[in-house]
Amino acid sequence: NGIGSWNPNSATSFAPAPMRLLYGPRLRYTWLSPSSGNREFGSNDFDASVTLSVPNFLWSARPLLVSPSFGLHLWDGPKPPLSNDLPSKAYDAFIDSGWSTDPSRILGGEVGVRIGLFSDFNSLTTHSLRLQGLGQIHLKVTPTLRLTGGIMYIDRNRFRLIPTAGVLWEPDSRTKLDFYFPRPKFSKYVTTIGNYDVWGYVGAEYGGGAWTIEHPDGTNDQIDINDVRLIGGIEWGQQVLMSKGKRTAFVEFGWVTDREILYVVRTADSGTVSDTLMLRAGFGY
Repeated sequence: NGIGSWNPNSATSFAPAPMRLLYGPRLRYTWLSPSSGNREFGSNDFDASVTLSVPNFLWSARPLLVSPSFGLHLWDGPKPPLSNDLPSKAYDAFIDSGWSTDPSRILGGEVGVRIGLFSDFNSLTTHSLRLQGLGQIHLKVTPTLRLTGGIMYIDRNRFRLIPTAGVLWEPDSRTKLDFYFPRPKFSKYVTTIGNYDVWGYVGAEYGGGAWTIEHPDGTNDQIDINDVRLIGGIEWGQQVLMSKGKRTAFVEFGWVTDREILYVVRTADSGTVSDTLMLRAGFGY
């Protein structure tokens, strides 16, 4: 649970609290229900990661968080004539790193970098290696109101850059209104069960991803899967974690709309797929 110091000759045997060096593992499962017709497309997504903490990064008194992660995507559809050669599976293997200032500061910020391979592993090209990033500035106007602005580099074929902006308002300790683009979330405390606080929430997010794939004739392609997700769910965790925006577990249900599969090489195959339902759950922090 971390490394601390202990000096038996000091007036007290207690040193500052140890710093936790390992968080996780974190596991998440997402199910997108296939619908009917040739625009059917379903998915089962599995994600796993752990987080390592590098304390006092560059003497900033703040840790650098490094998260090796792996994802498996099992795809079903779409059916002809829209497309008939999307592979049955694809993978993510990447490392996330992030650093942020003390959240109690009036002016602060955060930066993050993700680098990894995103492919069906039958097609490994220079496009399989993707670099993503995030840079944001936070301004704490009042103890309950914070402004955020920045840039998110997602390195997809449809969009490369997405601006980020938002207002986080916490009118009381049991309400969080995060008007944040591209991932707004509105949370409300529900109850406490044992040592765990339970919160309910509604929100939205820009989902999907980008991968390189191999067609049956051996040619390589790059694809995007883009969608908009409207979600509602519950999350729970110890109070000290929830106050920091962390959670032990969650379950959510949603509606996925504005879906498309974008082929870069075979553009004639690109098209929309039907709206669907989503169920997602996970645990770890």
